[in-house]
Amino acid sequence: MEDCAVIMPREGCCARCKGCWYNGTEHSSHTEWNEDGKLLRCEAGVVTISRPECYAPCDNPKHQRHTHYNCPVCEALAQPCLGERPPRRTRRKKTL
Repeated sequence: MEDCAVIMPREGCCARCKGCWYNGTEHSSHTEWNEDGKLLRCEAGVVTISRPECYAPCDNPKHQRHTHYNCPVCEALAQPCLGERPPRRTRRKKTL
């Protein structure tokens, strides 16, 4: 209960963290789930919805479903890259 932002008292039982209701389903606080290509998270009665940023470091990526998201995939890599783009590599000029 230490990490609860909102504690809900219950008659005849123990208090609990406030959960969330989303599309007719109750979710416990501090939980995540996937739905329709979106990542949803419940925290203290508030549902946040996000969509991951997908990136593939090749010229002609193919799309495939991966962990509930339709992310581009490079054939040579055979796996998608989720999240931020990696830093660009720059070539150093040779000095004489």
